[in-house]
Amino acid sequence: MPQCHIDMLRVLQVKANIVLPILITNETENKNHTDKDKSEINVWGLLIAHHCRENREWEISETDLLRRLAAQTAIAIQQAQLYQRLEKLNQELEAIAYIDDLTGVFNRRHFEQKFEQEWKRLAREEALISIIMLDIDYFKPYNDTYGHQQGDKCLQQVAKAIQATVKRPGDFVARYGGEEFVVVLPNTPMEGALKVAENIRTEIEALKIPHQASATSQWVTSSLGVADSNCSKTSNPERLLKAADTALYNAKTSGRNRIEIYYVCMETQEKQQQEINLVTQLRDALRENSFCLFSQAIFPLHEGVQARLYEILLRLRYPSGKIVSPAAFLPVAERYHLMPRIDRWVVKNLLYLLSSQKIDNSYQDCIFTVNLSGASINDSNFLEFIEHQFACFEVPPQKICFEITETIAITNLDKAAKFIQSLKQVGCSFALDDFGKGMSSLSYLTNLPVDYLKIDGMLIKKMEKDTVTQGIVEGIHHIGRAMNLKVIAEYIETESILNKVSSLGIDYGQGFYLHKPSPLEFSV
Repeated sequence: MPQCHIDMLRVLQVKANIVLPILITNETENKNHTDKDKSEINVWGLLIAHHCRENREWEISETDLLRRLAAQTAIAIQQAQLYQRLEKLNQELEAIAYIDDLTGVFNRRHFEQKFEQEWKRLAREEALISIIMLDIDYFKPYNDTYGHQQGDKCLQQVAKAIQATVKRPGDFVARYGGEEFVVVLPNTPMEGALKVAENIRTEIEALKIPHQASATSQWVTSSLGVADSNCSKTSNPERLLKAADTALYNAKTSGRNRIEIYYVCMETQEKQQQEINLVTQLRDALRENSFCLFSQAIFPLHEGVQARLYEILLRLRYPSGKIVSPAAFLPVAERYHLMPRIDRWVVKNLLYLLSSQKIDNSYQDCIFTVNLSGASINDSNFLEFIEHQFACFEVPPQKICFEITETIAITNLDKAAKFIQSLKQVGCSFALDDFGKGMSSLSYLTNLPVDYLKIDGMLIKKMEKDTVTQGIVEGIHHIGRAMNLKVIAEYIETESILNKVSSLGIDYGQGFYLHKPSPLEFSV
């Protein structure tokens, strides 16, 4: 016994002393698995009994009692240790069930459970809730460039940056997919959610994780979609998730490294749900070829005009057979960035029909005009797509005339001019649509190498009763002639308008009075 303990016993005037070990049995795993797991007996502590009255020998009954007390103490300690181990194992199992093992945030399964619980809680108060959906930009190229191990490290850093930004106790973060995260902000309006989203975006970019394969930045960046909603017993949490996902999709297709929003207010939910349904129908139509092509003749108004033109118009065909006008779906397609895919569908299917000679022979010597969206002009891969389609279907490019509106051209004049010039080098012609609608048309026209001018339909409509408008139309025609361009008057809907347009010497006329759009005719 150490001297300090002996000294302490003297101070306490201890006359008799007995010490019994508290023995704990620990199971040790046999790594070789040749025998059963071994047991090790360790001394956990000591049970010490003192007698201070007299020097004496301990009786057998006393030592037996103390041995039993030491044994019971050992059992109690082992049970406490076992409870602690079980508690730790339960925590680990809970972490496996709830936590994403790579990033340390909630996994998707737990997110869905927790989000549903939070929605029901907030629905009792009809409180606001906002959601942020986040996607790491160009993450697949990042993995391909730097390897999956570095990709995992990137995900971990991004998750930490999000968690560092989302600080309120009620907010929570989850990993929604591979490189996609979701943030739930209870009792938060759109304004507050936008601030959080911007903080997350800047924090991720501030990590300065190199990304040579990104088309957006030299660093890893993120795209975010934000949506909010009033929770109620009649509202649907799935709608909010879809809205946030739609906003994220818009952010990614608008250039990435940005935030897009989608309001899910009670007053506009029905309209927005209709839009979401229409977007789904448009995507299905692209996948299942549910669009159809119509054509409208553009008639020469004078004998000296030889080329025969037809404008290709797009329609949506429902399974019921109902034909839907583009006015009903193109604005939605533009908002949800579907126009590049729709433009490609039109070009590919038109060239297929021309190459397979499945259209009526009356179309064989015509030039077909095809409208292009601003999104396609900004698509760096669109020119390559056009050239590939011409080569694939072996259709002469001279049979196709592409149209863009004056508004699109003016928005990015240099890019529009280069785009037009590139297609003309391929062999296509070009038309400037809605000419006269903009305020600076004449000054911009000299920079665009187009072949046709299509005068804005509103000017044609007004010229019947307005001499000033008629003078403007006449002036446009003279400018077009001076620049050796063919001029087309749109929206000719009455005989009177046709006569006025013809009297001005305009080359072509287009409108319901001359020819109503009809399906692109197939030969039997």
